[in-house]
Amino acid sequence: MNERLKEVASSGDIDTLYSILQEDAYILERIDQVPFVDTPLHISASAGHVPFSLEIMRLKPSLAKKLNPEGYSPIHLALQNNQTKTVLRLVDIDRDLVCIQGREGLTPLHIAASGGMDDILAKFLTSCPKSIKQLTNRNESALHIVVKSEDIESVKILLQWIQQTCMTSILNWCDDEGNNAMHLVALGNQIEMVKLLINKVDMKAKNLEGKTALDIMKEHGLVEDKEVKEMLHGSHILRDVAKFVCSILLFVKRLVITDHHEILYMSKKDRNAILVVSVLIATATYQAALSPPISPPRKEMGFFPLGWISYECFQQLNTVAFVASMIEICVHLPSGIGYALHLVLPLVICYALLAIVSRSYFSLVITSAVIFLLILSKIPLVRQKVKGGFKPKNPNKLGGRFSFSMEKELTDISVHFGPSG
Repeated sequence: MNERLKEVASSGDIDTLYSILQEDAYILERIDQVPFVDTPLHISASAGHVPFSLEIMRLKPSLAKKLNPEGYSPIHLALQNNQTKTVLRLVDIDRDLVCIQGREGLTPLHIAASGGMDDILAKFLTSCPKSIKQLTNRNESALHIVVKSEDIESVKILLQWIQQTCMTSILNWCDDEGNNAMHLVALGNQIEMVKLLINKVDMKAKNLEGKTALDIMKEHGLVEDKEVKEMLHGSHILRDVAKFVCSILLFVKRLVITDHHEILYMSKKDRNAILVVSVLIATATYQAALSPPISPPRKEMGFFPLGWISYECFQQLNTVAFVASMIEICVHLPSGIGYALHLVLPLVICYALLAIVSRSYFSLVITSAVIFLLILSKIPLVRQKVKGGFKPKNPNKLGGRFSFSMEKELTDISVHFGPSG
């Protein structure tokens, strides 16, 4: 790389950067063609020059994901050098940077988990939820790494996130030695973490040595702790009932929260495609309501009026499809809730009036119940819409081991469903 450009990146001088670009307009393009290189963005991010880093990222976005010869991206280096402000600004511009795998498969989330960066860890999770699924070359998740670092506050953040986003299967993921999080906790003789994870992780899972987490706990004398004994030997019936109830609640939450995440972090292209499909469905179902098929008289159908039942099913499903398409249009429009309602509400009222004319009381009750469930499932999305549309949240001010303003972000999507167990 040009030595003059290195000096400019080290000092964060934007004016001189543009002087260099005027002399050589292709200098960043040539740097980008090198597979592994220390780019100006690597240098400025390491030094914490936020304005310069953002300028480079705007001019050449691909440099933000390029690895240097040591196997690190700019955000990796910013994390390693404790440049918190730079890290947060880079993630605000491109949240997918949290998923970049560098040396040994480590992502920025893994580095935050290993370094006790609790607030940054929470920010990464809320900015890029899919990053929790990234594994290192050793098949380690962020949970494996944070358990090894023995940082109980970071473990609490990850557990809270995993439970509230219904990704509890991650708790049982194993590394390349077959150890899940509970195996590692037991091997590290970490009694407080044992109390956090017990009965949340599969205690019967065996690692490659053929040992369960319980076997390792017995070897280290962890099962002699009074509180651990109570957790292990509590009422199995009550525990099974509680697990069954929780599994039902988690299933419902998973449907709603997954939908919320997909829409919240959806690309503009995908959002436009869904809007087009929703409008087509709304058009077809509204036309079907205006010109419905002729209902056969029930008295002419005999004891089992198959034609009448088919007609009623058609009307019910048509209404559900119409309402579902209206809801999708409402939550996917980029403007606030008022703008969406101005477009959607009059059409819904017209359809409702048509439905009242042609429906029986029983049919209206069934349809209303289904519509209510559809609306209920979209409460988090509507709530986000009322707040001002699907926009990334501004980074919170950092402070303390774990800022509970971050906890508000972590719990925002599940506030309507009560605390998670």
